[in-house]
Amino acid sequence: MKKKSYPIWGGIYPPIVFYLLNVVVQIVVVLVLKICHVNINNYLSPVALASLLIADGIALPFLIWLRYSDTKKGFNNCVEFENTFIPKYILIIPFAMFVTLSANTIVSILQRFMPAFMAHSYDDTAKGIFGSGPILTIVTVVIVGPIVEELLFRGLMYSRFKRVMGPAIGGLISSILFGIYHLNWLQAPYAFIIGMCLVFVYERYKSLGACFLFHCTANCIVTVPILLMKNSDIASTFGQQTQSPGLTVLLPLCLLYSFAAAIFGLVIFIVVQPKRIKAGVK
Repeated sequence: MKKKSYPIWGGIYPPIVFYLLNVVVQIVVVLVLKICHVNINNYLSPVALASLLIADGIALPFLIWLRYSDTKKGFNNCVEFENTFIPKYILIIPFAMFVTLSANTIVSILQRFMPAFMAHSYDDTAKGIFGSGPILTIVTVVIVGPIVEELLFRGLMYSRFKRVMGPAIGGLISSILFGIYHLNWLQAPYAFIIGMCLVFVYERYKSLGACFLFHCTANCIVTVPILLMKNSDIASTFGQQTQSPGLTVLLPLCLLYSFAAAIFGLVIFIVVQPKRIKAGVK
């Protein structure tokens, strides 16, 4: 039976539409606040994060419907595999933790060689995230955001690219676009690394639930320690050049975290074996 394919544009448009939706929601929220005579200059960070959460809430049912539609059309091959034994999902947590630490360390190293406009390109985003209340930040960044992004990038973009390009090229391109989607020089390489690992997790577990768990864990590792420090003057999660450790510390840490991530990745590769459902009438 000839394998169904999907136009490349079908994988690209969902993140673009979601980005435009977020812009529209921000404009509407700002206009409503102005009509109510609220001085938004005092609430820029909460307004930006709340607008993103609203956009997430609006987009979520449509993304679920698109994923369901792809499944009905035969574009989602995960349904062809047996569900992974639930306890094996525990392996995702340490894997995500060490991948996140490794990616953050790599970005800290790269940041030392970047010009100022690149090295501080994440500052405004960080202030928007950590300048809001902890509950709003956790709900948006640690819980809802990862669900929406996984539906967008692994559930739709990667799955659709895979039908046209195969898993290797589809995973590479979707991860590059995942990095670009974050719109700053520091998050781009970080998101690319995370994106490639998420494709690996998706392919081993054949489940978006596994990707949700990885992504939520990764964002939790980055976000919660910053919130616990209660430092209102944080300019960047990845650390400023004047405050971050020297290369003599960063390089060994990077190797250590990367080695640990590779070990857990290897364990997942060996232990989690996707099993195709025995052929039946389709």
